[in-house]
Amino acid sequence: GRLSRNISPIPTADACEIARQLSLALSHAHQLGIIHRDIKPSNVMLDSQGRVKLLDFGLVHFHRWDGPVGELTTVGQFLGTLDYMAPEQAERSGQVDRRADLYGLGATMFRLLCGRAPLATTPHLSPLEKLRLLAHHAPPSLRTMRNDAPEELVQIVDRLLATDPNNRPLNAESVAEQLTRLAEGSNLRRLIELGQASQSVSESSNEANHDNEDVNKNVPDRPNATQLQTIPSKPPNRWRRYGG
Repeated sequence: GRLSRNISPIPTADACEIARQLSLALSHAHQLGIIHRDIKPSNVMLDSQGRVKLLDFGLVHFHRWDGPVGELTTVGQFLGTLDYMAPEQAERSGQVDRRADLYGLGATMFRLLCGRAPLATTPHLSPLEKLRLLAHHAPPSLRTMRNDAPEELVQIVDRLLATDPNNRPLNAESVAEQLTRLAEGSNLRRLIELGQASQSVSESSNEANHDNEDVNKNVPDRPNATQLQTIPSKPPNRWRRYGG
């Protein structure tokens, strides 16, 4: 199941803990000269112990700080997902540095906290329109969507989503340090349980609706016929996926 669809928005402390662990993973990758370039909720996984895993390095770019040394993509391939892509990546994907991943981190945090990606606040845009918006307009402030968010968290997300890479945080490690206090009280194991319960209820409801349609077809004199449906008991999945 996808947690950010089953539970939206995710509680603030849990979202901050997910982002904190993701920041540490990015810090480790960046120290090795690896730029992920496709940070988004669907590439962030949570195991049964509440540990965050960063997946899908298919767009990875090897970048030592003395210059790029190669990339694992086809020349001309359109990189990343627009809703989470840094503006500079849309213009010159082969020359981005770790700050592009920090933008993706900010967009992912925005999605977890608000239930939608930054660019999704302006719906019905074509890919070309999104590219233009990405290049020429700053994303909305977290404050516009979550007026209950702590000011410190608003500043972190807004800086991560800065259009100018020079205005973003210095590195992922510093972001993790800032998120530590905001993540106090988080319980990712409990979040998994809530996500599983929500998914089970949703699946049961869908099955009941489908059964009701079949019953109504077979009982024309009773258009409101319903059928009781027992929520199935399923073993928890080992991994939970965050977003789409």
